[in-house]
Amino acid sequence: MSGYKQLTQEERYQIYALMKAGHNQATITMIIGRNPGTISRELRRNRGLRCHHPDQAHNLALGRSCDKAQPHLSDEICQQVEALIREEWSPEQVVGRIAMEL
Repeated sequence: MSGYKQLTQEERYQIYALMKAGHNQATITMIIGRNPGTISRELRRNRGLRCHHPDQAHNLALGRSCDKAQPHLSDEICQQVEALIREEWSPEQVVGRIAMEL
């Protein structure tokens, strides 16, 4: 896995300022020290009605990362968890039991 890290809010402000100053994506990439694809995706995904806004971009990015953080459990595991909770197992006991079975 690569050492990718998401853009910070400060980097988004820097991109905004450089765009306002008339710099192109290639120049912004060199100044910020990020991959050209990162800058391109940032500008494409987080564009407002008229242009890139750093606050809006940061909020949109946070929203996307929260969506991805949701665990995906099979229906079978969900049913098993519900059954154990109905039997008044503690969350720690449920996690331990499920982990043993996986």
